[in-house]
Amino acid sequence: MWPDPAGVPEERRNLLMLLVGDERHQRVLPGWEPVAMDLHRHVRTRADHRPRDEGFARLTGRLRSARPDLGQWWECRSVGDFAPRTVEITPRGEGPPRPYEMTLLLTPRPQDAAILVQTPKPPVP
Repeated sequence: MWPDPAGVPEERRNLLMLLVGDERHQRVLPGWEPVAMDLHRHVRTRADHRPRDEGFARLTGRLRSARPDLGQWWECRSVGDFAPRTVEITPRGEGPPRPYEMTLLLTPRPQDAAILVQTPKPPVP
């Protein structure tokens, strides 16, 4: 459904990073901005629990570098968990979009890792 992560440098293999900085991922999720903003709030929540964590600082630096035009996002101090939602996904960026339920599952190890779960939504009769 999404572009092959092997084609992305390892340090950029982060969904938030890919949504704000990769047009191929934006084509898969045409309504990427609200999802990306919610992911950013989610990351901020985790970062605030570990203020000295260099991983969060590197991610923030990469985000700022990739999209300086989104400066108001990176300055935002809003925090919160990712809210499950229905999104329109265009698999592989081709064809008509289809509805999917999107939620984020948090993993106990490694700490602060998350798995994005996308479940096709049945068509409305």
